[in-house]
Amino acid sequence: IDIIGRRQSNKHNEAVQATIESPLTEKKIKKDYEASQSFSQEWGIKLDCFIIASTNRKDVKLQKYALKLSDTGPL
Repeated sequence: IDIIGRRQSNKHNEAVQATIESPLTEKKIKKDYEASQSFSQEWGIKLDCFIIASTNRKDVKLQKYALKLSDTGPL
């Protein structure tokens, strides 16, 4: 995780993982997501939001995959 913080408006813990991997893949997204879960457990911080930031071109298939992962995961 590259950045972790809390918005004052809602007190939710948010984390950002920046990646320069190109092309971005479902495997990389899942790996980073799982790493965020480990981070959360190791640090004792409940993550309310996890964002993967990339300079890759918009990819609807990957966005749908990330949404599906979000719906099935603990975040």
